[in-house]
Amino acid sequence: MILNLNELTLEQSKLKAKLKKNVIADYNALTEQLIDYNRDSLEWLVCNVNSRSTVFSSMLAELESLRLISELISSGEIIEEIIVDNDELRKTISNLYPKINVHGKTSSLKNNIRLWKNNIRYGIWSLCSWLSGSKERRNKVCRGGRLTIIDTFIAKKVDAYWDRYYGNSVDKLIDAQKKQIYFMPLYLPFASKKQLDIIVANSKENLFFMSDFLLFKDYLYAWRYMGRFEKPDFASYTYQGFSLQWLLGKAYKESNQSYFYYAILMERAIMRMKELDVDICLFVDWFENQSYDKSVYYAMHQYYPEAKVHGYMGFIADSTIFPHIIASNKELFCHIAPKDIYLCSSYLLKFYQNYNGYKHIAPALRNQEIYSSHRSTKPHDKFTLLVPFALDNYDMEYKYELLTDFIKSSNANINILLKPHPDANSSWMVSCTNKAGGKLEVVKGNVNSFLLKADAILAANTSVMFEALSLGIPVINLKDPLSIILFDKIEEVNEVLWYTANNLAELSDAIVRILNLNIEDAMTEGYRLRNYFFTKLEPQLIFQLFN
Repeated sequence: MILNLNELTLEQSKLKAKLKKNVIADYNALTEQLIDYNRDSLEWLVCNVNSRSTVFSSMLAELESLRLISELISSGEIIEEIIVDNDELRKTISNLYPKINVHGKTSSLKNNIRLWKNNIRYGIWSLCSWLSGSKERRNKVCRGGRLTIIDTFIAKKVDAYWDRYYGNSVDKLIDAQKKQIYFMPLYLPFASKKQLDIIVANSKENLFFMSDFLLFKDYLYAWRYMGRFEKPDFASYTYQGFSLQWLLGKAYKESNQSYFYYAILMERAIMRMKELDVDICLFVDWFENQSYDKSVYYAMHQYYPEAKVHGYMGFIADSTIFPHIIASNKELFCHIAPKDIYLCSSYLLKFYQNYNGYKHIAPALRNQEIYSSHRSTKPHDKFTLLVPFALDNYDMEYKYELLTDFIKSSNANINILLKPHPDANSSWMVSCTNKAGGKLEVVKGNVNSFLLKADAILAANTSVMFEALSLGIPVINLKDPLSIILFDKIEEVNEVLWYTANNLAELSDAIVRILNLNIEDAMTEGYRLRNYFFTKLEPQLIFQLFN
């Protein structure tokens, strides 16, 4: 047989999906083994090899492919040819099975050019960031007394800070507390001092940036370590009989991506704050268990061991797609995960039940509108399907292709709303909708402006899906062709709100069943789920998070 890892058959996809949870467990175990190589090296602890992030590393997908090959061969399948998409995977398979013809569109040269482009990009970003630093802002922080620092992001060029992470929760605190709170956004675009000055002047919050504390040699320090730090002998690591030397080597090289670089700079910034006697009593980290977050805990443990550090997980995501969001006890032991973790949902507690840190329930600060929103009991004139996208190209591409095929093959009276991730570049999506005859529309802005228009939502690894369920809006889990974006039915959700579609015919059937659904029954189920998926804002919970 010919196994095309870029275009699996339905049976192969089903087998891959069946194996996924076991592969994730193996992947987590492999990472814990790798971390032990050097627990004292920040560069090693936060690099791509150990990140478990499916956004920045393809390691999990590659392990899934290796496990699939193993299972097929052990079940008696004779594989004569395997088509792959990268040279490292080709070498890994050929090393164990030299008689199989392994080939595909692979280019190490292209990948190396991309890595060098990254180096140049972060060199330019470093220069811009260093020039944007403000002595005035730094001095204000140094004179601020006992501070609470809140970690956040600015992902696009803006003229004022807009808090889409904490939902203006600081406004609920007393004035004395507010005065001591400083937001420290990670500014992702190329910065200029003028731009950052404008943002600070137009924002009600106390703001400063890590560039206000970093020295030029700190940027050189971080840039020097990108993909160039001590590593173990990767040939000693195996999986299902395959040597992992090439795949781990690839992940190591890819450590010159953004969050590794920002992680090194964050540690340097906290070190500089300590040198200038900045008095930090609490650091609240927006916790996604990315490299950047790990450096916060590492640095605070090193330089401010007496301070509190709260990891706030203010979003809901599925750990079968993003395994890295569940911090491990090994990461906690190495001081790169929060000792105190604040979860915005009781749903998340089940994933953290074996975690040795202190677990707290906190308000779902950016989802509070869910408590004042109510779905209409009257059906819409035209069935509307909301399609949220995660922040990765594959999720956008496969959904868009399937939906355009659905529109061509169906005469159904239907509207499709495309909801890009807030940090994604959606310009290509807008241009594509113009070719779809008005049946596709891109929506942005406040979630309630489009969520209440929906009769159903496609499953997506975003908080919007959980908000939809809490309003009684059914989910259609449209399986992707390669079983990369894999959702199991959430066991707490009644079948009245969950429909699975393996193909376009089953998608049409799911829509018909939802059209015949009693909306009041769906809303009753949604209200039951609301306080499970989200936590209502209460003064005591806010006080605990920021105290």
